Amino acid sequence: MFRFFNVENFRVFKGDKEFEFSGVNVITGKNSSGKSSVLKSLLLLKDNFINNKFPTILNFDGGDHGLGSIKKTLCQFDGKHATKASFSWPAFTVDASYTPKIKMSYTVDKKDPDRGFVYAVEFYSVVRKELIGIVEYQKGQKIHIMMKFDLLYEMLEGMMLPDHQKIIERSKRKSKGLDNSYDVLKKMGTYDDVYPIEYIDITYHEIYGEGDEDDGKLNLLHNADLWSVLEQYFKKKIGDDKVAIGLKNSLEFRFSTSFSDFLYHGYVHLPTIRGNQDRLHFDKYDKTPLGLLLKEFIKVDQEAKALGQSNPKKVDDFKKIKDYLNKWLIVFELGDDIKIKREYGSTTSVQLLNNNHWGDLSDLGFGSTQLITILLQIYVFSCKKIIPENPLSPYFVISIEEPEANLHPDFQSKLADMFYEGYELFGIHFILETHSEYMIRKFQFIIANRGLEGNPGKKPISDKFRIYYINKLQKEKKDLTQIINLNPNENGVFQDNFGEGFYDEATNTKFKILKATNK
Repeated sequence: MFRFFNVENFRVFKGDKEFEFSGVNVITGKNSSGKSSVLKSLLLLKDNFINNKFPTILNFDGGDHGLGSIKKTLCQFDGKHATKASFSWPAFTVDASYTPKIKMSYTVDKKDPDRGFVYAVEFYSVVRKELIGIVEYQKGQKIHIMMKFDLLYEMLEGMMLPDHQKIIERSKRKSKGLDNSYDVLKKMGTYDDVYPIEYIDITYHEIYGEGDEDDGKLNLLHNADLWSVLEQYFKKKIGDDKVAIGLKNSLEFRFSTSFSDFLYHGYVHLPTIRGNQDRLHFDKYDKTPLGLLLKEFIKVDQEAKALGQSNPKKVDDFKKIKDYLNKWLIVFELGDDIKIKREYGSTTSVQLLNNNHWGDLSDLGFGSTQLITILLQIYVFSCKKIIPENPLSPYFVISIEEPEANLHPDFQSKLADMFYEGYELFGIHFILETHSEYMIRKFQFIIANRGLEGNPGKKPISDKFRIYYINKLQKEKKDLTQIINLNPNENGVFQDNFGEGFYDEATNTKFKILKATNK
């Protein structure tokens, strides 16, 4: 599970803010309060983790995040402008009780003020709440490295891999746990060193060091690879190349490669505009989420059917996914079945079965298109989870901007059931940016109605939900809590209050009506 994500001094978020995630996650609040900032930060990182390479430069132009430049992402509040910002994410580990994190900090790139320069990468023990190590580029073209090797060993020991062949192949590890050769780390203490920038890698200096010496060092700094730096450092300190390379590979896989795999293969963001109303979706022109999703749907659907023929045990898995899709097509009155066909080799059509008649999706209205996009994305991810040939991702998360857009209140409420069932059946996680009181109240009802799922030994299902309310920072209310974790209890009751103008708005309007009619 994608357990948490931190943003620090990013856009509206002042200071370090952590979002802890579970199965179904809701982010709500007033307009321009920062609801979309968390999702935009993930899209920014997705745009910069190119070919699984850990970024040293953050480009802000292009991509789906629409951030523009670094200056628009550094927090500005009460006349003060932050000069640095950071993101933190968890290591890939199956042990939920021991999940360390990596923190990437960036500032304005002097070579290009529209870009960000990653000047520091830190490793933290979440359990100990302690810094384990840091790689930091300092002024004067030097690199600072601090490492607590005994805590590094402890961290790796807590991040045992699951027994999954693809993961084993990617990490080049033969079994769970740590190799005996790592024992050497236990006996090492803490090292705190500063090196000249040339220490990074002579090959980069040879390639980028042409011309003025200072320019060469700056280019070297911008193109340095974090993991090559650490590998050289480990070789120098540990004195055993095999252990050093293995240690570097372990860290890179858990903190970088797995996160990149997640961003590219396991994370999808669906904006408010999810599709158009065309009868034919042209590959070349339709770049909406629906247009991009249709070819992928056909591909995984074909793979699912082929796998079912070759592996009868998978038939029930795919039937469950298909039944889920058809059930919610009926609940939302979209149709009894869906048919997606390739037309003329370069276009795709979407048709729905109603009253024994196949009709175009475009005839049903914009709200229907929004819903279909969400349902097809759930279908695709659910299929990918059980098709072994698909690219590996440690997590599958769909973030959706205003899933209730263009929907009747009754359907907004039913969305809550659809998302929770999608999580329960297929393990798909959701991050929902919403203003829908109906959907949030339905989540409360689901929690209260199911309680302890009839088994006192189980955790309450409220643990499967995270609901955040974001307050808009105001100069006149400096003591205002920016992020409220509403943390529903097992009865569905929030243990904190929503901000003004949300749950209380309907009640206040009723009182105003009564007051007006009694004049």
